[in-house]
Formats: sequence, structure tokens, C-alpha cells
Amino acid sequence: MALAVAIVLLTSCAATLTPAQQDSYDTFAACQRETSSVNVRLVNVAPDGSIHWTHYGGREERAMMDCLRAHGHRLQGEGD
Repeated sequence: MALAVAIVLLTSCAATLTPAQQDSYDTFAACQRETSSVNVRLVNVAPDGSIHWTHYGGREERAMMDCLRAHGHRLQGEGD
């Protein structure tokens, strides 16, 4: 009984993503797979879909940036 209540509470408290956030999460995951970037980590996705991520290695950073651009994501400072 307590487990069922806990599951209901956790489910009802789960944050709902905006369509832009969901697209950004999906794109980030796709780029991570496409570039074999194991040293990049998603930190946060803002409601407008802005991606905040970190990396450990220059080649993976460039590959992720190129992939995110190819998928239509504008990087900070581009086109502002």
C-alpha cells in the first residue's frame, strides 16, 4: 500500500517537459550516439529548449557542436 502511494505521488510530481525541451533532449541523445561522444554530459535544458552541457575533451566538443547545429540547434552567441 505504501509503495503504491509513493508511486502515485512520484508520478504526479514528475515535471512535464515543453515540446522544445523534449526535442532538445532527443537531439542531444542522438548527437551523443552519432558522434560516439562519451565524455559529454547534459546539465540542463531550459523550457525554451536551450541546452547546457559540459565536456571532457576537445574533439568531442567540436563533434557535438557540429551535430547540434546540423540538427537545427543554435548555439549560444550564434545569431543573437
